Amino acid sequence: MGCCNFRIYSLVLGVLEIVFCIVFIVTTFIAICLHDFKLQGDLQEHEIKSIVDVDATTILKAVVTTTTTSTTTPAPDIDEDDEPEGDSLVILITWCFSNIIYCILASLLVAGIIKERPNLMRPYIFGNFVIIGLFVLGVVIGPIKAINANAPTGEIALRTVLDVIFTSLTILIFVPVYILYERMRETYDQSEQLALKNNTTAANRVSYVHGGDV
Repeated sequence: MGCCNFRIYSLVLGVLEIVFCIVFIVTTFIAICLHDFKLQGDLQEHEIKSIVDVDATTILKAVVTTTTTSTTTPAPDIDEDDEPEGDSLVILITWCFSNIIYCILASLLVAGIIKERPNLMRPYIFGNFVIIGLFVLGVVIGPIKAINANAPTGEIALRTVLDVIFTSLTILIFVPVYILYERMRETYDQSEQLALKNNTTAANRVSYVHGGDV
């Protein structure tokens, strides 16, 4: 695969990543809005229930003439699902921000390829190194955590195989982009060195002419 093919591959990959990130950001934002709407509905339901309980207690106090018993307004019960809902909201927000960050990195990749500036590609390269490192760490730690949790052996093996396959595919997808980055960086460094050498030579010629030794 030549440098041109690496360039086309990296451009297509960067554009696709930007598109997918935008789709994920929009869908995640919609999910967060729906989640917030559901929470507001639950709060309104709790408020209505509290009002009904207060009215029922007031009516009961008016009817009952004895003072030996007293009625108290029960506090609204907090569903056990509130905590998972809060956790899911945190997950959605984290997922949304991670997609925004990755969209910025992919945009820098595309801009760096088009403008032939490897410095713009560097955040994308380093970011993918971090992601791949986390994937490899997950492959190592995942089976250990599953064994400590007494998970079935077949389930542990299946998850490990799937994690290894996913991590390997991620590395294979990333390798051509990294090769292009290294080639562009070498070319860019050589161009800078050549430009510096030419500028130095031109400056020496000017100083030589002004010295009168023509």
